[in-house]
Amino acid sequence: MDEKKKALRELVSRLLEDGISIRIPADGYSMFPTIYPGDAIRISPVDDPGSLTKGEIVAWKREHDLVVHRLISVKFHDDRMVFVTRGDSAMNSDQPIMSELLAGRVTMIEKRGKKLIPDLKPDIPSWRYRLNWFRAKALSLIDTILG
Repeated sequence: MDEKKKALRELVSRLLEDGISIRIPADGYSMFPTIYPGDAIRISPVDDPGSLTKGEIVAWKREHDLVVHRLISVKFHDDRMVFVTRGDSAMNSDQPIMSELLAGRVTMIEKRGKKLIPDLKPDIPSWRYRLNWFRAKALSLIDTILG
């Protein structure tokens, strides 16, 4: 892993753990069409994971980066909260994560200078995920071709 990327991820995690909101550029198409690559997103700390609502967009820590996906369910396993997320253009849900991996919630999306509060979408139909996946793949291919 690139040392700069690792250091940046650690800094971002530490800022959120210290209660400081961050503004970073989005990368990738997993949250298309809600979030486009290059949109700026504000991630705010989550003091109480129990306050998260199905449909919110959350950030969680993966080994090398942050994943920003929509919360689709909250469950309990051995008396511990377990969160399941999914990108708006992903074909499948992510593996369940424990609250220790939650980094924050997305509280703002900035698109071409317009600041937007993320919509709460608790139930996205499965056909919509497939449509978003197809559209995201097409845009990603176009980006690759055009450079």
